[in-house]
Amino acid sequence: MTRVLVSLLLGATIASAADQTILGSQLLVKNPSTPEKRTVVGKAKESASSNTIVGNPTANGATLTVRAEGTTSSAQTFELQQGTNSKGKPFWTGDALAGFKYKDPGGTNGAVKQAQLKKSGNGVFTIKFTASGKLGTVSVLPPNVGNGGCILLELTEGDSYSVAFDDGEVSNKDGVSFKVKKPVSEGSCVTSPTFDGPAFPPVGGSVDFSLSAGNPNDAGGRDLSFSNFSPTTWTALYWGPRPTPDNPTAGLDGSQHALSTVSISGGGTIATFQGTSPWTNPSDMTLHIVPIRLTLTLVSPPSGVVWVDSTTIAGLDPGPGSGIGAVVNVAPSGSAQNITVKFEYTADVPTDDPTGFIPFGTVPTTGGGQTVSSFNGGFYSQP
Repeated sequence: MTRVLVSLLLGATIASAADQTILGSQLLVKNPSTPEKRTVVGKAKESASSNTIVGNPTANGATLTVRAEGTTSSAQTFELQQGTNSKGKPFWTGDALAGFKYKDPGGTNGAVKQAQLKKSGNGVFTIKFTASGKLGTVSVLPPNVGNGGCILLELTEGDSYSVAFDDGEVSNKDGVSFKVKKPVSEGSCVTSPTFDGPAFPPVGGSVDFSLSAGNPNDAGGRDLSFSNFSPTTWTALYWGPRPTPDNPTAGLDGSQHALSTVSISGGGTIATFQGTSPWTNPSDMTLHIVPIRLTLTLVSPPSGVVWVDSTTIAGLDPGPGSGIGAVVNVAPSGSAQNITVKFEYTADVPTDDPTGFIPFGTVPTTGGGQTVSSFNGGFYSQP
């Protein structure tokens, strides 16, 4: 018995640059009275750092995001663009060797007055910035009561630098000031995307699907096809198994057994989900534990449409035990491509040596209802 449920999950974002973590020194947020008197100061200092500067803000600029966390958390992103001020001086100067400095004393770009990213010759990595309400809007405020925060400096077309303040010394003064200093550990300020679904059709879209003749338990399997995506363009679109407890299962004893070991082969065209099942040889009633497989093969896939390890997609698969394992990249260039996936269940029973894995339908059993399988599919995407 085979059960194939079709559904789609939406959303995934793949970062093209790395996020480097830097040990923090201090995060200070002040709101003494009126908005123009608000200030935010952040510092990071890491000795004997293995981190490197990747990117060039003098050419591409950067963004700075500050979060103050607590009872009333707040966050703000500042655009640190390259350009020149009223005196013709560039906002960003420097290079990766000497370090980069940002100066905007007139507040042309916003509230950040100055910023610095540097690694010294003796390996000390530093990040500093100051934002003032006198120069622009400062909307990040003391959390009242605060317990932590984060600084994320992102170099456009370069790496990001995270400075986490999760375990430092905290000082709160009502809603007037908040300070956290000397955290003992590093951490990332990059938040993982969340996903809608599972759903069919895709959340915010539609798609047609069809099943070919045949049986996934027999030689040649059975094809599942998706076509006519609407909209056609997606930020990201993937298809694959649903997570636990709806992961792929199969069995030769009338019970479903998890297929949790996943491998990708054939240049990304084949995903194999493998497990084991009890099997009783009907000729002598001997019980064996045998390997079983679900093989999902992309049939004549368009260029770039391949199976990928789902744990490599930020926020999609938390790792072993989730039951996803592998997904098809349906929109490698942003446009959804029609896909066809062949389902085949096979087993390696000792009586067929040296044949190896054979179709479920050809495995002898002790009676009807012993061969079972189940697959619950879904799309993961971001419109």
